[in-house]
Amino acid sequence: MKKSFILHRDSLDILDELTDEQSGKLFKAIKDFQNGIEPDLDVVLKMVFIPFKNQFIRENKDWEGFTKKQSDKGKKSAESRKKATNSTAVNTGQPLSTSSTYSVSVSDSVNVSDKINIDFVKLLSFLNSTLNRQFKTINKKVKASFLARLKEGYTKEDIVNAIRNASRDQYHIETNYKYLTPEFFSRADKLDRFGTNETEVIDWAKIREALPPSEVHMAKQVPDLMRHYCEKYGITQQELLTLHDTKQN
Repeated sequence: MKKSFILHRDSLDILDELTDEQSGKLFKAIKDFQNGIEPDLDVVLKMVFIPFKNQFIRENKDWEGFTKKQSDKGKKSAESRKKATNSTAVNTGQPLSTSSTYSVSVSDSVNVSDKINIDFVKLLSFLNSTLNRQFKTINKKVKASFLARLKEGYTKEDIVNAIRNASRDQYHIETNYKYLTPEFFSRADKLDRFGTNETEVIDWAKIREALPPSEVHMAKQVPDLMRHYCEKYGITQQELLTLHDTKQN
């Protein structure tokens, strides 16, 4: 169950047409509905309450759909890491070829003292060629982060797929890939989001229409509202804050 809900400013204009008593009853009705109680209202307030009720129902469906997708992604990622761990225990020391031009060499073994090695020169070359970037090096901290992901059960294919899928994402295309750095792809949440073979397509035009600049500005001032929008539309805070920085479709 959601811990918060949204009241849009323009929907509150109706309060100017209500008495203080009616306004109080309306807010109590909103509270009851959010707590699972169907409010008992007179005919006038029922008509006033309907738009609020429809908004809440619509946003609850969006929320349930989003949480289900996130849950499914989490389960799929966990299964993938489990399979990768089992595979490592059976077949170790085998290089993985992810494409005809790129491969990441990793040698694993079941001993605690084993090392996992990635050819970061090839990884950087693949990232630069895919994103048309010119990164010169991957620093030690980011290298350690990549290795940590592999130890957690993420695979080299997850890293490669994340780079490829992110390169096709409309938001990152519009922002000229400026957020797609080596460090970006070393994060577990980014591998979860982009590392699968099929990446959920985000309709940026629809989100921009739903969230005009004034709404984004308000979200910047209200952390709970920021989290709500990020969860509802499946985007990051950075993506929300820069939503209108690029030319709209």
